[in-house]
Amino acid sequence: IIKNGYAIGSFYGYRVKGIFQNQAEIDALNNASSTGKYQSGSTQPGDYYYWDKDGNGYINADDKDIIDNGFPKLTYGISINANYRKWDFMLYGYGVYGQDILSYSAMSLSSIHNSTGEFQNCLQEYISNAWTPENRNTNIPRVDAIDKYTNSSSDRWLTSSDYFSINNITLGYTLPKRWLRSLGIGSLRIYGAADNVALFSASKGPDTRMSYTTACTDR
Repeated sequence: IIKNGYAIGSFYGYRVKGIFQNQAEIDALNNASSTGKYQSGSTQPGDYYYWDKDGNGYINADDKDIIDNGFPKLTYGISINANYRKWDFMLYGYGVYGQDILSYSAMSLSSIHNSTGEFQNCLQEYISNAWTPENRNTNIPRVDAIDKYTNSSSDRWLTSSDYFSINNITLGYTLPKRWLRSLGIGSLRIYGAADNVALFSASKGPDTRMSYTTACTDR
């Protein structure tokens, strides 16, 4: 979203307060709502409990908020150059700290229903750790949730994308000049290089260095 006073392309969605643990919580909110529904008529224990931003007693699009942005708090790099006799070594790395992403892939793959209501494959983590009456200590809602807000854009799908990447390592050797005189060569260096050597990332998803595009809304 594009909104005055916030970073361009800020993430916009609902804020999750928790997960409904029992029907009494839902009934109390429904009874206090002027519409008779706090979220939707299908809300059940195990569904996400969203923050009523405007305090009107029910959840709608007006309760969406700026929940973060994809800009890192710190970018940094490291460059090492070393020489020992005829050998030379270079390492270059780059990283970011304090960067979050809004994972639409995790959001869509954490439900057994797609946007049309049909069954689809979903993440094993979701199935294994989903809320049940016996497993309440989790941040993943119930598996059979059909509440229309469950897979809406929210801060539940924010994840850290901090990373450090070793982009290049180069190792070289400069041949002694006495070996080259007979060939009429003044200097010759042989080297090997490796790119994209390693990535240390806080994200379990795709490579966070990849660029992406998303739709923005003016507010």
